[in-house]
Amino acid sequence: MADNYLERKMEDLRSGRLGSTSKMNTSRAVYSSQPSAGNNKTVSFNLTSRRILIIGGYSGIGNSITQAFIKAGCRVAVFDTAQEKGQNTTKDGRIRFTPFVPEDISTLERAWQNLITAWHDVDTVIIAVQILDIYTLAKWWALRRNTHPIASLHNSIILLLYPTRNYLNQENNSISQNNTSSQPTSAVGQEEADTIISEKNIDTVLYRLYNILHEHNIDVKALGYVDNNNKTVQNCLFLAVPGMGNNRIIMY
Repeated sequence: MADNYLERKMEDLRSGRLGSTSKMNTSRAVYSSQPSAGNNKTVSFNLTSRRILIIGGYSGIGNSITQAFIKAGCRVAVFDTAQEKGQNTTKDGRIRFTPFVPEDISTLERAWQNLITAWHDVDTVIIAVQILDIYTLAKWWALRRNTHPIASLHNSIILLLYPTRNYLNQENNSISQNNTSSQPTSAVGQEEADTIISEKNIDTVLYRLYNILHEHNIDVKALGYVDNNNKTVQNCLFLAVPGMGNNRIIMY
């Protein structure tokens, strides 16, 4: 996938080559391009009634993405470790919050099962935090689609966010400066190393997820970002529209 794929698609929308309103394999998701001030056009996203799960939706870029999907009219669920913040945020009823511990798969399983019981299925899962159970989560979703085939009538999406080279180097430098311990770190198993989302192994993660999910009508997408900015949020909204297939977008 060429690095400028997203830019070309967005330009197609602005110029009208994809039409002023294009439906993408579902009646619940619509592209629309609307004129803004001046001669430029901006792309708005009508994702009303889409069920969005954001893992890590209360920290960093995840929080900005959560707010964007709420404004887009989506039903939003958040799994996060920030339990106090989650409880305060859900008082207005716009967000369904469930706490979980990234290192404890049982807490993720309970959060997932509670959400599926309430919503029956999800349309988009956005993973905006490092978890060691991506493949397990994918297998739970595939099992749900096997036991409840009606849930897969519409395209669904799993979208992985990961920092690209420039951003990753900044984080690594910070970690190195703060790591003053002389104790050796425990070795990370190969399975866990292959699960952690990073620029180095994103292709491996995408390939394995594709093999688990593609037959269940779930597209696998990835967005590499350089910082926490509005463009990243807009790209998440764009990639959450079904019917675009399996994409990998890199932002430098």
